[in-house]
Amino acid sequence: MLVFEKDDGGLMAFPSAERAIAQCELIDVENGEYEFCDHDGQKYTYAVTGQPGLFTPGKYTLVPEGIPDIQHVLKLVDKARCFEGKRCNLSNMDELKALISKSKGVS
Repeated sequence: MLVFEKDDGGLMAFPSAERAIAQCELIDVENGEYEFCDHDGQKYTYAVTGQPGLFTPGKYTLVPEGIPDIQHVLKLVDKARCFEGKRCNLSNMDELKALISKSKGVS
């Protein structure tokens, strides 16, 4: 799962949607601070599954939106100013681009 942070242009890679959700607070998701997609270019939006309480954060899940488009993920990669992929054993943006290109036959 890829998460693009709109405010700083950072792109984070996670091994699953659950790991991405664990790193992105509901309030920030609701404020539109992130874009979510997978390596196939499937965009995701969120659905609230639990409202925040006095001592508990809100909960949400990611829901597919539209149809997968590899160009979407490539655009996120192109506009990213920095990359953090340690959680997925990727050390830099070039490794991510190579992985996407290899899996989808994109050059």
